[in-house]
Amino acid sequence: MMNKTPLIITLTSCLFLSACLSSNEPVILETQQIEIANNPLSVLELTLIKKGKICLLKTKTSAKNTPPIEKDWAFFRDGLILISENSTSEPSIDTDSPDAEIEAHIQEMKIRKEANQIKNLISKENLKKCT
Repeated sequence: MMNKTPLIITLTSCLFLSACLSSNEPVILETQQIEIANNPLSVLELTLIKKGKICLLKTKTSAKNTPPIEKDWAFFRDGLILISENSTSEPSIDTDSPDAEIEAHIQEMKIRKEANQIKNLISKENLKKCT
Protein backbone atom coordinates (compact mmCIF):
# COMPACT_ATOMS: atom_id res chain seq x y z
CA MET A 1 0.00 0.00 0.00
CA MET A 2 1.29 3.44 -0.97
CA ASN A 3 2.03 6.08 1.66
CA LYS A 4 -0.69 8.74 1.29
CA THR A 5 0.89 11.30 3.61
CA PRO A 6 2.74 13.24 0.84
CA LEU A 7 -0.45 13.31 -1.22
CA ILE A 8 -2.52 14.60 1.70
CA ILE A 9 0.11 17.25 2.49
CA THR A 10 0.17 18.36 -1.14
CA LEU A 11 -3.62 18.58 -1.38
CA THR A 12 -3.88 20.44 1.92
CA SER A 13 -1.18 22.88 0.81
CA CYS A 14 -2.97 23.50 -2.49
CA LEU A 15 -6.28 24.15 -0.74
CA PHE A 16 -4.63 26.44 1.79
CA LEU A 17 -2.79 28.42 -0.89
CA SER A 18 -5.86 28.81 -3.07
CA ALA A 19 -7.87 30.05 -0.07
CA CYS A 20 -5.17 32.60 0.74
CA LEU A 21 -4.83 33.97 -2.76
CA SER A 22 -6.05 37.52 -2.90
CA SER A 23 -8.28 38.87 -5.62
CA ASN A 24 -5.95 41.88 -5.64
CA GLU A 25 -3.23 39.94 -7.42
CA PRO A 26 -2.38 41.54 -10.78
CA VAL A 27 -4.04 39.83 -13.72
CA ILE A 28 -2.91 40.29 -17.31
CA LEU A 29 -6.10 40.87 -19.29
CA GLU A 30 -4.58 41.34 -22.72
CA THR A 31 -1.28 41.46 -24.57
CA GLN A 32 -0.69 42.46 -28.17
CA GLN A 33 2.19 43.05 -30.55
CA ILE A 34 1.30 45.34 -33.43
CA GLU A 35 3.46 46.41 -36.34
CA ILE A 36 3.21 50.15 -36.86
CA ALA A 37 1.76 50.76 -40.33
CA ASN A 38 3.82 53.78 -41.37
CA ASN A 39 7.06 52.17 -40.12
CA PRO A 40 7.26 48.40 -40.75
CA LEU A 41 10.40 48.10 -38.59
CA SER A 42 8.55 49.43 -35.52
CA VAL A 43 6.51 47.30 -33.14
CA LEU A 44 4.06 48.42 -30.45
CA GLU A 45 3.62 46.06 -27.50
CA LEU A 46 0.56 46.48 -25.27
CA THR A 47 0.00 44.82 -21.90
CA LEU A 48 -3.25 45.47 -20.04
CA ILE A 49 -3.01 44.65 -16.33
CA LYS A 50 -5.78 44.73 -13.74
CA LYS A 51 -5.12 44.77 -10.01
CA GLY A 52 -8.23 45.08 -7.89
CA LYS A 53 -10.24 47.94 -9.38
CA ILE A 54 -7.24 49.55 -11.07
CA CYS A 55 -6.26 48.93 -14.69
CA LEU A 56 -2.83 49.83 -16.02
CA LEU A 57 -1.71 49.73 -19.61
CA LYS A 58 1.97 49.32 -20.36
CA THR A 59 3.15 50.18 -23.87
CA LYS A 60 6.53 49.68 -25.44
CA THR A 61 7.45 50.96 -28.88
CA SER A 62 10.52 49.36 -30.40
CA ALA A 63 12.17 50.46 -33.61
CA LYS A 64 15.34 49.27 -35.27
CA ASN A 65 18.46 51.18 -34.15
CA THR A 66 16.61 53.28 -31.55
CA PRO A 67 16.06 52.69 -27.85
CA PRO A 68 12.57 51.46 -26.91
CA ILE A 69 10.02 53.94 -25.59
CA GLU A 70 8.06 52.63 -22.63
CA LYS A 71 4.95 54.32 -21.26
CA ASP A 72 2.60 53.49 -18.42
CA TRP A 73 -1.04 54.56 -18.66
CA ALA A 74 -3.82 54.47 -16.08
CA PHE A 75 -7.54 54.36 -16.76
CA PHE A 76 -9.44 57.31 -15.32
CA ARG A 77 -13.15 57.67 -15.97
CA ASP A 78 -13.44 56.86 -19.68
CA GLY A 79 -9.93 57.82 -20.71
CA LEU A 80 -6.26 57.05 -20.31
CA ILE A 81 -3.78 59.17 -18.40
CA LEU A 82 -0.05 58.99 -19.06
CA ILE A 83 1.58 58.32 -15.71
CA SER A 84 5.19 57.64 -16.73
CA GLU A 85 7.40 57.65 -19.79
CA ASN A 86 11.05 56.79 -20.35
CA SER A 87 11.33 58.54 -23.70
CA THR A 88 14.02 61.14 -24.29
CA SER A 89 12.82 61.83 -27.82
CA GLU A 90 10.39 64.58 -26.78
CA PRO A 91 12.14 67.74 -25.68
CA SER A 92 10.97 69.22 -22.41
CA ILE A 93 9.04 72.45 -22.60
CA ASP A 94 11.07 75.55 -21.85
CA THR A 95 8.97 77.37 -19.26
CA ASP A 96 10.84 80.62 -19.94
CA SER A 97 9.79 80.61 -23.57
CA PRO A 98 7.04 83.06 -24.54
CA ASP A 99 5.25 80.18 -26.26
CA ALA A 100 5.54 77.78 -23.31
CA GLU A 101 1.79 77.68 -22.69
CA ILE A 102 1.09 76.95 -26.35
CA GLU A 103 3.79 74.25 -26.43
CA ALA A 104 2.34 72.64 -23.30
CA HIS A 105 -1.14 72.65 -24.85
CA ILE A 106 0.17 71.06 -28.07
CA GLN A 107 2.01 68.40 -26.05
CA GLU A 108 -1.17 67.66 -24.07
CA MET A 109 -3.17 67.31 -27.31
CA LYS A 110 -0.57 64.86 -28.69
CA ILE A 111 -0.81 62.75 -25.53
CA ARG A 112 -4.63 62.73 -25.71
CA LYS A 113 -4.52 61.68 -29.37
CA GLU A 114 -2.07 58.87 -28.59
CA ALA A 115 -4.23 57.75 -25.64
CA ASN A 116 -7.33 57.54 -27.86
CA GLN A 117 -5.45 55.60 -30.54
CA ILE A 118 -4.12 53.11 -27.99
CA LYS A 119 -7.52 52.79 -26.31
CA ASN A 120 -9.02 51.81 -29.68
CA LEU A 121 -6.59 48.87 -29.88
CA ILE A 122 -7.90 47.26 -26.69
CA SER A 123 -10.71 44.72 -27.01
CA LYS A 124 -14.15 46.02 -26.08
CA GLU A 125 -14.57 43.26 -23.49
CA ASN A 126 -11.40 44.22 -21.61
CA LEU A 127 -12.14 47.92 -22.03
CA LYS A 128 -15.43 47.40 -20.17
CA LYS A 129 -13.53 45.79 -17.29
CA CYS A 130 -11.39 48.90 -16.94
CA THR A 131 -13.83 51.79 -17.42
